[in-house]
Amino acid sequence: VLGGGLLRKQPEGFKGYRLLPILLVGALFLDLVLSEGRSPLDAEAQAAVALRNFHEAAQKQATAEAVPVEARALQPLVDALGTPPYRLRGVQVPAYALQVRRNCEGPARDASGTRPGTLLYCVASDGKQAWVTLAGLPAEVRFGAPGLFSTRGEPRFSVVRARSPEENEAQPAMELELPEAASGGEATSISP
Repeated sequence: VLGGGLLRKQPEGFKGYRLLPILLVGALFLDLVLSEGRSPLDAEAQAAVALRNFHEAAQKQATAEAVPVEARALQPLVDALGTPPYRLRGVQVPAYALQVRRNCEGPARDASGTRPGTLLYCVASDGKQAWVTLAGLPAEVRFGAPGLFSTRGEPRFSVVRARSPEENEAQPAMELELPEAASGGEATSISP
């Protein structure tokens, strides 16, 4: 209609000229409605954020003696992560899961038997640290059998450590640097 109006040299009041802006606004509205449920992050970024958020929450629960090891204490942290960015047989995985492994010497290297979106929490035999990995897909793979969430073949993991006694009591040091004019020509650091 717009092309026909231009070819026939219709006057400015031609109603066909209004059709294109109306269609564009309608298409933008439809795109907004259809993309509402989608995340702007890709699956790799969503998995990395979930791994980081779980690590930070578990680290807050760590004491000077040990890291948290009970699944019932860690489950609320897992529930707060939301929905994993993975599908299993075409169906969205409903929630993250947790598997606690004990007497580990490092991060989990095998995710066989676990579904995508399972956090593998491997606790050292002394209970002072734990490694967190995620069963999912390698970052380079979009479809395939579940494995460990990895980048370039290296599993991505984080380490939860027992807090040192100094961490529990010490306040972070704050350094102030005075300008040269105020200190007579030299920069001076002050630590409280």
